[in-house]
Amino acid sequence: MADMGLAKILGHIEGRLWLVLGVLFLVSTTAYSVIRSAITIPMGIGDLLYLSIDWLAACIIYFFLGAMGGHILDWLTALFRRKRIGHPLWFWLTLLLWIVCSSVMALSKTSESAALILVFPLAYGMFFAGMAFTMLLPKAIVQSHYGKLLFDILFFSLFAAWLCLYLNRPKAMALLRILILLIFAVFFLGFYGCAKALG
Repeated sequence: MADMGLAKILGHIEGRLWLVLGVLFLVSTTAYSVIRSAITIPMGIGDLLYLSIDWLAACIIYFFLGAMGGHILDWLTALFRRKRIGHPLWFWLTLLLWIVCSSVMALSKTSESAALILVFPLAYGMFFAGMAFTMLLPKAIVQSHYGKLLFDILFFSLFAAWLCLYLNRPKAMALLRILILLIFAVFFLGFYGCAKALG
């Protein structure tokens, strides 16, 4: 009975390890960041909610980093079974982001260690969205109390809209491309800001 239940679960996630690992990375990094911040700075319910939304938006990048690893496992599993699956645009954009981040930091005069440079998106990715926010919007909005909250909600809504469309309306290719390119434009801009700050 247990074997049948396990087989059923494995059947459901076959070819979708990218989604499982993506969600796992997003939830775990968000939860860890919120708990760490809450322990460091005591806060009320309102502040904790604000912080949770902030970290949820900041950790969207970890969904794609986890999903990239999951997609590679899906691809290898399919290859083992003599099947072929394509590599989606978000996979190539995530891989490109990783290569650009590590390459630029390796060529810069940063004092970061070689190991940290190699995994730069994992180490500093949570700062990309926040850095993009400060670079995109006027100083008055950046310094306002609700400016960052509004940006976080809009950015997460953008990500949620892309994911829902990707899972349910995969043929809406034009809209999917626009949404994913907007998301990664934020990541690349945020990386540029972080690289300047660290360099």
